[in-house]
Amino acid sequence: MSRISGAPLITLRRERASQAVLPLRGKILNVASAGKDKLAQNQQLADLGQALGCGTGVHYRDEDLRYGKVIIMTDADVDGAHIASLLITFFYRQMPKLIDNGHLYLAVPPLYRLTHGSKTLYARDDADKEALIKREFHANAKVEVGRFKGLGEMMPDQLRETTMNPAKRTLLRVVAPRPRRASPSSRRRRNSPARNCWTCEQNGLVSRISGAPLITLRRERRPSRLTRLRRVRTSG
Repeated sequence: MSRISGAPLITLRRERASQAVLPLRGKILNVASAGKDKLAQNQQLADLGQALGCGTGVHYRDEDLRYGKVIIMTDADVDGAHIASLLITFFYRQMPKLIDNGHLYLAVPPLYRLTHGSKTLYARDDADKEALIKREFHANAKVEVGRFKGLGEMMPDQLRETTMNPAKRTLLRVVAPRPRRASPSSRRRRNSPARNCWTCEQNGLVSRISGAPLITLRRERRPSRLTRLRRVRTSG
């Protein structure tokens, strides 16, 4: 799933045999505060449910899910973090087993491009940028630093290399802990964890939604080179 601004590039650079793209226009409905009627009438969420094919609520069937990974891909800014948090809230409320079974991920597109001569590296945030400059370039090297404002600013090959390629991309798996029962008094307090308990952190940006769960993001482990060679030999 992608914001509409970067959708054409993502569609262009996807692997057609194994990757599908569903563009989303702007911010979706906040299901944490919306009623059943509003939820049923929302076309974007209806399209999303139809694309996944697994149903919602009590009708969810994991075996009917059409994709092994559902990846949320947004810009690395405040709006992107907010859209990601709205989508995660939707899945938590309507398809919690999709999260429990390890299908929901966040893509981590790079925020910076570092170039010196023929060498180009990509950094996901400020800390990663400083670490790469110290580790990968000479001390006196004049490193050209470019900042991406969004997915739509990337060249197709850059997007493919950094965010779409399974061998090189960085994904964060969404993990929802078991909810704790809150007392009635804590629910009434305005700033209590029971009311404001959703935090989505992406590239140092934080977005909060009242009434949604506390989510943990875990980095996906890429298969080692030896594991990939074994898979190729087995499949061959």
